Amino acid sequence: DRMVTGHYDGSVRLSPVSTQQGPHPFDINGLSGTRIFKGHDNAVLCVKMEDTGSTVEGKWMMTAGEDATARLFDIASGACVRVYRDTREGTNAAAINGVDFSSRGDRVVGGTRFGIL
Repeated sequence: DRMVTGHYDGSVRLSPVSTQQGPHPFDINGLSGTRIFKGHDNAVLCVKMEDTGSTVEGKWMMTAGEDATARLFDIASGACVRVYRDTREGTNAAAINGVDFSSRGDRVVGGTRFGIL
């Protein structure tokens, strides 16, 4: 099993999780195998891993943050392969606070307090 967490420094951490973590199972500091994904300039507000609908782990992870971007990461390589921005005309860019994958996994969606991107 894996746990993904967004942080105020703009990073995302993907950690292996087991029932044998020890006395503090939700403390991810020092977990062996933790991978760090970087790219956001501010706090990460939302993370979503692709759900394949089976026991096979997904290839993609979406993140969204206060920097008004959503980012698509390839989990295996750790590379950010696409950056989506709040590009509505006539307004300041807003933090993106939600992301998701379509049920087929071929599209992504993001939202701000003003609506869908």
